[in-house]
Amino acid sequence: MEIRVRWRGLDRETLTSPGVRLSYLLTKENIDFPFPCGGEGLCGRCKVKFLKNPPPPTPAERRLLSPFELGEGVRLACCAVVEKSTEVELLGERTVVPDDFLLDLASLVSPGHPPREGVCCCALDLGTTTLALSRLDVCQGARISVEVMANPQIVWGSDVVSRMGASLEGKGEDMVRVLWDLLLPKLEGTSYLVVAGNAVMETILAGYPVDSLARYPFESSFPGGEWKEEPVPHYFMPLVGKFLGGDAAALLLVLDLMEVDRPALALDLGTNAEVLLLTHRGVRAASAPAGPAFEGVGITSGIGL
Repeated sequence: MEIRVRWRGLDRETLTSPGVRLSYLLTKENIDFPFPCGGEGLCGRCKVKFLKNPPPPTPAERRLLSPFELGEGVRLACCAVVEKSTEVELLGERTVVPDDFLLDLASLVSPGHPPREGVCCCALDLGTTTLALSRLDVCQGARISVEVMANPQIVWGSDVVSRMGASLEGKGEDMVRVLWDLLLPKLEGTSYLVVAGNAVMETILAGYPVDSLARYPFESSFPGGEWKEEPVPHYFMPLVGKFLGGDAAALLLVLDLMEVDRPALALDLGTNAEVLLLTHRGVRAASAPAGPAFEGVGITSGIGL
């Protein structure tokens, strides 16, 4: 027996068997819907509204949702199990990047000086929350376009700890699949791709286990600096060490090419942050979660400014 789940506002339906968790259906349908706590039923932020046939609330939902919300059919996508045909409205916090959010640098070139045809490659800034894909003309050393989009892996949590937990639970292949499903159509005509991300993001995408990153001494089983041919030719920037990833290596490379005067301080402030101090004696680096600190995630009594 199959049941039908209609997604309000998305003009699409899903056929499934009864007894399936709603979070699984969202992931299967590639619907961008984040689970900040990794689907553990802890944060209460993946709210959905069942417009008909709402399932009975779970203990976690009774704890995290108000009686009014429960009466209105509001549930948590990570907890709700669909047993009957229904219609669902997504209420949780969604990261939406407009389709036209694309900087086309080629359009800024003077018509009298069209760019030469050359080898095209792409560079991917593989962030925990956000992806930035740059298309480059290697012959000219020019950037053609930049596209920014949400990382679809956010359904397994909004931080690297949640992603590691999901990978340890056997979700690693799914996380790789959703990322390539998003990227491959955008890489048509590209000779190769260079990937720069933090240690966790690169390790997961490369298909390596993350268990060594989750315990002392927090060393990745994947050193980076590796070339792979499938599904497209791509190169991973080398990991500097521990939680200093390929993004830090890319930043160091740029600073070296710029011949930056020393001393200098470079900061990459993302969900995971890297700080690099360059002096004439060498480079000192550190890494820490920055997104939760600036966003006040998990803080119930306000944050100081």
